[in-house]
Amino acid sequence: MSTQAEKPFRKFLKKVGHNHELMDLWWTDGVERVLQDPSVAAEVAALAPGQLAALRDGDLGLIKTELDKEARTAGETDADVAALGKNWALVRI
Repeated sequence: MSTQAEKPFRKFLKKVGHNHELMDLWWTDGVERVLQDPSVAAEVAALAPGQLAALRDGDLGLIKTELDKEARTAGETDADVAALGKNWALVRI
């Protein structure tokens, strides 16, 4: 299994998902405000253009696609990638 360092998108979503203030910003001011927050600057800097585009679009399918792509690139098995499906939407929901 790969490390969190190899999965910046997952790391970003996990950090946001575990921070009530960032989640509140996302809901009230939108994802752009979260992307500009200094507390996630390092995580945002590590995101690929497609990952940023998916976040800005807000489409959960695009976000899941980017998560799946990142996991496969990091060497995760299809079973591990499928297990992510239960977690990825929590950030947006």
